[in-house]
Amino acid sequence: MTFRTRLFLAITLLLVVTLGTAFASVFVVVHRSELRDLDEALFEAAQEEALEIVVAGNETQIGGNPVSTGDDGSRLVKYAAVYAADGHVLAQTPSFSCGAPPLDTVLHRRGVPFDLTCGSVNLRAVFARLPQHEEDRLLLAVPRTQLDDDARFLIQTMVVALVSSIAIGAVVARLLVRGLTRDHEAIATVARRVANGDLKARISTKSKNPEMVQLTRDVDEMIIRLEQLVHSQERFVAHAAHELRSPVTAIYGELSLALRKTRDAPGYRQAIEHALESTKQLKSLAEELLVFARIGANEAKLAPVRLSEVVASAVSAVKDAMAPRVVVIDTSCDASFIEGHARDLERLVRNLVENAVRHSPDGSHVTVTASTVDDEVRLSVADEGSGIPEADRARIFEPFFRGAADRASEEGAGLGLAIVSEIARAHRGQVHLESDRKKGACFVVRFAVPPALVESA
Repeated sequence: MTFRTRLFLAITLLLVVTLGTAFASVFVVVHRSELRDLDEALFEAAQEEALEIVVAGNETQIGGNPVSTGDDGSRLVKYAAVYAADGHVLAQTPSFSCGAPPLDTVLHRRGVPFDLTCGSVNLRAVFARLPQHEEDRLLLAVPRTQLDDDARFLIQTMVVALVSSIAIGAVVARLLVRGLTRDHEAIATVARRVANGDLKARISTKSKNPEMVQLTRDVDEMIIRLEQLVHSQERFVAHAAHELRSPVTAIYGELSLALRKTRDAPGYRQAIEHALESTKQLKSLAEELLVFARIGANEAKLAPVRLSEVVASAVSAVKDAMAPRVVVIDTSCDASFIEGHARDLERLVRNLVENAVRHSPDGSHVTVTASTVDDEVRLSVADEGSGIPEADRARIFEPFFRGAADRASEEGAGLGLAIVSEIARAHRGQVHLESDRKKGACFVVRFAVPPALVESA
């Protein structure tokens, strides 16, 4: 059952209950009002009738005039009977064709109206005392025909009105629900198209509801981001396959050539060394791909990490691997803490320092600083190399992107800065390249400091 159908049924059910309750309340109020008017008129008529009854000797005479009820002065047939103290009937009107009912079957407190029947006629009756004979009782009744007819007419009218109101209300509710859910249906339709692979689907709405307009914009933006993510993933897979193919092809070529052509020991050694070099490139690329893939998937709880310790460990690892390069690495770190994973943060610093060393001439300096400024921790890595061309700056954080110099030297796979960007994002930070330097390049990573660490500091 669709949301539109459920909403329509809910509104219709609410309409039925509300209108049914309202019509039932009106019927009860009107019917009770008419019954109260009849009871008041009947009680007054009983009082008057009690004064008019003539008791002469052993005979009791009841007048035959009809009873007048209501403001309209309508006249009703009178049913009257006088009972003695012992219960036998002293007198009755001819209208009691079936005989006055036994006193013990109809006895009620004086002045309290009640219902009784005479044959097929429904009556409304009341007892009154006789002023001349306190021990005797007068039973005065009138037909309920008009009251019952009015009740039936009122019920029929209200049933017709209720059914008509529900029908009209259901039509209005259907139109209203259709209007209210039109945008929801559009969103659901687009969602199904996206689920089936159509990332070009967009929501077009003419709604004037600000909340719905904002929702459609958010959904469209989500689809755009999803499309970009899918395309980015496709490019990533294509680049990864290309990068993996190069060292694999080199290894295959060297080993195939070594088997096809007989060589001496130095020749085989040279082929193995070439294959080993390609294997090292393949291993390095596989490690970078693994690091890039697992960023953000670390389920370990974030913990406070002293940035100076991370920088020291990363710089030590770079120095061990940078020989025979002669580049001085200077560090300046305060006691800044951030929440994160020490291993990932060390990888971030190591990639930035390796990138700086790779692009620095021998004898130059690479400067690593870390400090807390206001409510953020800033990590910067600056070198004295040739800098990054203006045309390459917008793409340096894309996976597998390499500038002209890197492509010429065939160093790296272009994942280092992409890994830096993803690690920074996973730690609620961001990295950017300073653009106002006249010499070299300077990468700055900004981390937001959680309030708990700020207070503890």
